[in-house]
Amino acid sequence: MKKLIAVAALTLTLAACGGGDEAAEGEVAVAADTDTPAGSAGTYVGGAEGAEVTSVLNTDGTFTDTLNGEVIRSGTWEDNIRGTCFVEEGVEGEACYNMAVPAADGTVEVTGPDGTKTTMKKTV
Repeated sequence: MKKLIAVAALTLTLAACGGGDEAAEGEVAVAADTDTPAGSAGTYVGGAEGAEVTSVLNTDGTFTDTLNGEVIRSGTWEDNIRGTCFVEEGVEGEACYNMAVPAADGTVEVTGPDGTKTTMKKTV
């Protein structure tokens, strides 16, 4: 169950970092190029204990997570200096994940805000 929760949390999967366009003191602003897809955009699949979590990170900065085909959360996301960050609709704050470069087989190691590592597969 802990792995399922970790995978589901990853898919927050993976909600976007909120805030305005101004960088906080000491941070570097990351420019968004709306004409090209964001680096982490794509579809990621993972699961544990018979559950399949699918996270779709759209190039428009929105995301949807499903568990066995049922939507479990959605919101916005962005890649920035803190990682791939998510803001879930109806939830205050953000969750940022460190996503490794996908391997040749599409697998991606993702480290959650609490340090938990999960492996997902980038399918698109």
